[in-house]
Amino acid sequence: MGSLRARIAWAVGIGLALAVPAPAADAPASASDLFQLLYKGRLLLLVGRFEEALSSAEAAHAAAVAEGRENAPRTIELEAMRTAALRQLGRFAEALESGEAAARRARRHLGEEHETTLFLELTLGALLVEVGRATDGVDRLRALVPRARRSLGEKHILTALAAQNLGYALASAGATGDAARQLEEALGLIAAIAGPDHPTLVFPLNNLGLVEFRRGNASRAAELFTRADEILRATGGSQEPIRVLI
Repeated sequence: MGSLRARIAWAVGIGLALAVPAPAADAPASASDLFQLLYKGRLLLLVGRFEEALSSAEAAHAAAVAEGRENAPRTIELEAMRTAALRQLGRFAEALESGEAAARRARRHLGEEHETTLFLELTLGALLVEVGRATDGVDRLRALVPRARRSLGEKHILTALAAQNLGYALASAGATGDAARQLEEALGLIAAIAGPDHPTLVFPLNNLGLVEFRRGNASRAAELFTRADEILRATGGSQEPIRVLI
C-alpha cells in the first residue's frame, strides 16, 4: 500500500467517502458535468488523493458559480468536500474559514438538519480543535450529536462520526473520562454501521488507545492499538501501529 502516510490517507479517505452525503438523485440535466466532478472528487478522497480532490472540488465550484448555482445543494456539497480536503492536507485555518462559510450557506438554503449541514458541523468541530480551540470544538460537537441522532437516527455514519469527533475534542480538552466514554460509543456505532473490521474504526481505536494510556490503562491501550493495526493489516495497510489523534 506504500508508505505509512499513504496508508493513513487511504483509511481516512474511506471514512470521508462514507461521511460526505450522497448527491441528490433528482439533479437537473444541466448539472450533469457538475455531478461528474463531484463524484470524481469523492473517489479521490476515497483513495487519499487529497490535492486532486481539492482541485476537483474547486473546479466544480467555480463552474457552478459561473452558472449562477452558488446556493444549489450540490454546490454546497462541493464546498463541504473542499473543506474536507483542506483539512486532510493540514491546511486547518483555510479549512475552518471555508467550512464556516459553507455551513452558513447550508443552514440558510438546506436547513439545520440536512446531511450536508451536519457533515460540515462535525468537520468544523474537529477543525476548532486543530486550530487550538478545543473547548469551542467540544461545545459545537456536544450540540451536534443530539441533532444528528434526532435527524438521521442512531445508526447513521454522520451520527457515529459526530460522536467520534466529540470524543476527539474532549480528549484534546483534557476531559479523558468523558472522552473515553464518547469514543467507546463511537466505536460501537461505527462497528454496527460499517462492520467490525472496517478501516473507519482505526481512528477511534487509536484515539481511545491514547486516552486510555493517558489515564494509566496501559494494557487496555495496547489492546486498542493492536486491534487498530490488525484492521489495517487485514485491509492492506500498516506493518506498524499508528499512534495519532485524527
